[in-house]
Amino acid sequence: MGRREWQSDLIAIPFFRMKNAAFRLSRLPFSKIATRRFLDSGNMAFTQIPVYEEVEVPPDFPAPVTVAERLIEESTCRVIMKKCYCRVAWDCQDYDPSFGCVFIGEGAREISPEVCRPATVDEAIAQLHSALARGLVPFMGKFKGDGIGLGVKDHKHLMAICFCCPCCCVRTGLTHASQDLRESLIRKLPGLEVTVDPEKCAGCGTCVSACIFRQRTVVDGRAVIGDDCKGCGVCAARCPRGATHVSLAEPGYVDEIVEWLRSYADV
Repeated sequence: MGRREWQSDLIAIPFFRMKNAAFRLSRLPFSKIATRRFLDSGNMAFTQIPVYEEVEVPPDFPAPVTVAERLIEESTCRVIMKKCYCRVAWDCQDYDPSFGCVFIGEGAREISPEVCRPATVDEAIAQLHSALARGLVPFMGKFKGDGIGLGVKDHKHLMAICFCCPCCCVRTGLTHASQDLRESLIRKLPGLEVTVDPEKCAGCGTCVSACIFRQRTVVDGRAVIGDDCKGCGVCAARCPRGATHVSLAEPGYVDEIVEWLRSYADV
C-alpha cells in the first residue's frame, strides 16, 4: 500500500464507520450553528439520479441519467476510484467494494494514481451505466471532506459521482441527522415525482424496508410516501407489483440541475 492510499484509508474509513454518530450530533442544540455554517459555506450539495430504469418521461424528454452524462462529458478531467471507501469501511457483502465512484473536474488531477485511474469520457459513462445495472444509485455533489481525504487542494473544481449501495453508503446515516441537514444535504431532482398506484399496491411493506431514508410507511394496507423522499427510485425497483412509479414532467430540469451543481463545483 502506497503512502497516499494509506493516508486516504486513515481518514476516510474511520469517518464512514462513524457516520451515524456524526449525523446524530447535528441534532444537538450546540451543533446547530456549526451545521448552518457548514451548509452555507457551499460545502455540500448533492442530488440523486433514480436507479429505477423505467422512469416515466414525456416523449423526447431526456432520461435522468443525462444529468450525470452531461457533467462527465463537459468535465476537464475524470478519474475512477479503485475502491469504494463506504463499502470497504463496512465490509460490504452484497456489493463489490472494488467498484469505485467517479470524480470529475480539474481537482481530480490531484488525486493520487495510487487510489484512482484516469478515465476517458466513454469509460466514466460506462462506469455510470454499470452502476445502474448493479442496482447502485448515482449520487452527485461536492463534499470538501473528499478533497481533504484525497489530498486535493482544489476543492472548488472537484465533484463526486458516487455509486451508492443501500447498506453501506454514508447517506444511510442521514435519517439520524437534523431536519436542516436532511433537507439541505440531498435534494430531489427538479420535477421528479414518486407515486403509488393504490390499485396495484398490496401493502406488503417491501418498499418500507427498501427505503434507506425511512420515507415509506404502510397505512390502512397501502404504501405512503413521506415528505422527505429523495427520489432515488429504489422502492420502485424493488416493488414486486410495480405499484410505485417514478416520473419526470419538468421541462429543462437537466439545465437547471447542471447549473445548480456547477454553482458548488465548477468542473
